[in-house]
Amino acid sequence: MESYAAAEADASNALAIDPTHIKGLHRRGLARRALGKLEPALTDLQAVLRALSANHDSRQKVQAELENVRAQLAWLNAAPAVNNAAPAVNTAAATAAAAVALIVEAGRASASAS
Repeated sequence: MESYAAAEADASNALAIDPTHIKGLHRRGLARRALGKLEPALTDLQAVLRALSANHDSRQKVQAELENVRAQLAWLNAAPAVNNAAPAVNTAAATAAAAVALIVEAGRASASAS
């Protein structure tokens, strides 16, 4: 968890110097997702996607990451009891949702490699 917090801080520092730095936005979005900060992660990843050209090699990967964050948010919003729970429970639910999304993503990668 500490390395994600450090990654978020480092990326934010880079973005303070250059707010259009795509790599900084991407790294911060991924760190925020891992920390359970899904709304800010969504904002960062959407900005990355808008900045990438239509034929950029990373576009599909960023799109998949963005869809995973949207799925996590939908999952959290579908469970009102979780949303009204203490912040620690909310973070645990976001972490569980992130783990599920990573498992799904790994399955997709495995299937496409076959």
